[in-house]
Amino acid sequence: MTWARACLAALERAGDDLGALREGADAAKRRRRLLDDLAAEIDRQPETT
Repeated sequence: MTWARACLAALERAGDDLGALREGADAAKRRRRLLDDLAAEIDRQPETT
């Protein structure tokens, strides 16, 4: 029974870790989209001298 509890606890921790990785990946995608939008906006601006 102790072994089963340890396995369940390890699975729970792994699930938490995967959730954190997914959140981190989503945040990186959002930052990438923001940077792409910023670059596109800069490209649309007329050049000034």
